[in-house]
Amino acid sequence: MSSRRRDEPVRLTRIYTRAGDAGETSLGDGSRVPKLDCRIGAFGTVDELNAALGMVLSPFRSASRTASASTKPPSIVSNSSATS
Repeated sequence: MSSRRRDEPVRLTRIYTRAGDAGETSLGDGSRVPKLDCRIGAFGTVDELNAALGMVLSPFRSASRTASASTKPPSIVSNSSATS
């Protein structure tokens, strides 16, 4: 076993599911389909599109968070120790 620095991420190079391979994968409903099924390819394409959109939109999201944080109205603090 190789030692790693404490701040270095754990790399999972082998994952065993005990489900076997046989060229199939499971869907969310438990059914099994070939890995070359068009749905599996479509899921991958949608996942890649989602990642690309996230990368494109992330600068706008952080800019809007900064803007909304600086435009919040000041909090109203009651001074209960003041008497009239």
